[in-house]
Amino acid sequence: MPRVFILFRLLIIGFILLFPFAVYAGPASGVLVLHSYHAGFFWTEAIHTGIIGTFESSETEHQLFFEYLDAKRKDPRVFSPRFAGYLKDKYSGFNFDVVIVSDDASLRFVLDYRTELFPEVPVVFCGINNYDSYLRILPSGFTGIAEDFDLASNLVLIERLHGIGTTVAVVADSTVSGRENTRLLLDRINDPRSPGLKYEVLFGQDAAELRSRLSRLPEDAVILNLGYWQERNGTNLSDREGISLLTETGRPVYTAWDVAIRFGTVGGMALDVQNQGEVAAEMALRILSGEDPDQLPVRRTPLVHPVFDYQALKSFDIPVNRLPSDSEIINRPDTIYFRYPLTFAGILIAFVVLIGVVLLLGLNIRKRKQAESLFFSLFDNAPDVIFLFSPSGKILIANKAVENFYGYSLEEIRGLTIQELDTPEYAAEFDRRVHEILTRDTRIYEVHHLSRDGRILEFESRVSKVNYQGKTAILTILRNINERNRNQRYLEESLRKNELLLREVHHRVKNNLQIIISLLRLQTDRVRDPASMSMLNDSRQRINAIAAVHELLYQSENLYSVEALKYLESLVYQLASAHSASGRIDFSLDIENLRLHLDEAIPLGIIITEFVSNSIKYANIQGECRFRISLFRKDDWCVLEYADRGPGFVFDAKNRETLGFLLVENLAQQMKGRLDHDGKSGFTLRFPLGDLKNSADS
Repeated sequence: MPRVFILFRLLIIGFILLFPFAVYAGPASGVLVLHSYHAGFFWTEAIHTGIIGTFESSETEHQLFFEYLDAKRKDPRVFSPRFAGYLKDKYSGFNFDVVIVSDDASLRFVLDYRTELFPEVPVVFCGINNYDSYLRILPSGFTGIAEDFDLASNLVLIERLHGIGTTVAVVADSTVSGRENTRLLLDRINDPRSPGLKYEVLFGQDAAELRSRLSRLPEDAVILNLGYWQERNGTNLSDREGISLLTETGRPVYTAWDVAIRFGTVGGMALDVQNQGEVAAEMALRILSGEDPDQLPVRRTPLVHPVFDYQALKSFDIPVNRLPSDSEIINRPDTIYFRYPLTFAGILIAFVVLIGVVLLLGLNIRKRKQAESLFFSLFDNAPDVIFLFSPSGKILIANKAVENFYGYSLEEIRGLTIQELDTPEYAAEFDRRVHEILTRDTRIYEVHHLSRDGRILEFESRVSKVNYQGKTAILTILRNINERNRNQRYLEESLRKNELLLREVHHRVKNNLQIIISLLRLQTDRVRDPASMSMLNDSRQRINAIAAVHELLYQSENLYSVEALKYLESLVYQLASAHSASGRIDFSLDIENLRLHLDEAIPLGIIITEFVSNSIKYANIQGECRFRISLFRKDDWCVLEYADRGPGFVFDAKNRETLGFLLVENLAQQMKGRLDHDGKSGFTLRFPLGDLKNSADS
């Protein structure tokens, strides 16, 4: 029995000795979170929320311990030694794996007491102002997030919303963070790239003094809150007291931290404070998973996003559309419009589009009815006959004009077919015409129909394929051309008579000119003076050139122009034949087959007559006559080249005064041409041809 008792006592003692180890063994790791400020301070609570949320979402369980340096209400320079002793006693025998510190006061505390409290423990910091000042003193094992809030973007935003020259009252307390934020502002103001704003820096003042200074600001001034949580005399203010002191002035208040957008603050390019806690916790988890803290670079990129309070924006009439496009608007009214803006906008747009479609449909129906009314009014009152008929010829629709032309009523005409209206010869062509209409575009025909009393109606029919009630139909518009055809036949008959008359005129002119030539020949026989005889012969030859034109016109189908080749060959051969007794005459002709109008042929014939006569005249002296005539087109001109290849004649001032040369020059001017002499025996005449495209073979 005693042995059993002794064994029982040993078991009890062993259990008691082992129990403390079971209690403190706990989880595999522990994390100390050291906040600079007190619990409940809005800034600290935001970071605290971010840290807890990140650790709770982690797959690995970790034990978290939270401590508060309370630097807003106690001077850390005085309180830190006692706080270090408190931590040393509280966590004696417990080794932390990571320490997370928020804000500058806790970072300075850890730098001073790390060796004593947390030797070699990795430290992750967040919310740190002016990180560059720590670069030289941070030992190994420190990393985190530097609180580089975007002061420059807030100043640009204020200028954008309120204009250049706006007065900005910058408020900050005399705490460590307040002093650092004020220094950053002064650096920005002195930067020549800073926005064009006016600044009034209100640093480290008591509440009463600050309220008085703010009340004297211009009406259009704005306030930039860089942290006012403590008066100059050391009195601490709650977050509501510090922010309300600024917003109660009735002026827009901007801030650089999202947690300070409350109690009437407008907002700004705000640092996401909770996100700092989340990122710090993520870095701590990476260290806990085995990563080297010295290999985790300090994050310097600002976690900034534009955040604004809807009620404050509305209070100061700041339009939302002037804010950055990615702005977050908080405190919107709890309505469908504000809760689901995209959905509401989509529904509104759909509704507006639907209303627009209904209005357009209504307007379209109205216009369609108006168009139909106008169409049927024009259709029934059109002077031309309009039929709509099927490919088989059955008349489907007709207008009232059929009553005037055909003598049928509309009811009667709708019971007929097109073939019944056609004359027999046109009815036989109906199938062919329908095939052409169905396979080609709009066609135009001349058709003959029969009226009710047997009259022949001549129409010009414009026909096209259309769709009528889902089926193929043929629309034809018939314009009566009885009167036009009668007029055309009358004109054709008149033209035929005029052509006969003109041909007779040419014949009579030619005969009269032949009579004049005969009279001149008789006169020449009675003249003994060689000079007079030469003049009469020259005149006879000139008249003969004119008569030759009229003879060709009389014989030609075209009564207004002659073929150059035929005319000039005939003229030259007549001249050569008339002087054949004078000696041998050699000539060559190179004449393009042009058509010459009457006012071109006659002057040209006289000019050639003068040239040939002169060549023959001088040849009689020398005993030889050779010449060449060319006529051709060149660009926009007709060119006549005459070359005397015999002994030639001298073209001097004396010869220039003769009747022949005066006549040639005057005729060239009459033809609007230009006469050139090469200085020997050649002439070139250039004149515009009335129609260069006309030729004898065209």
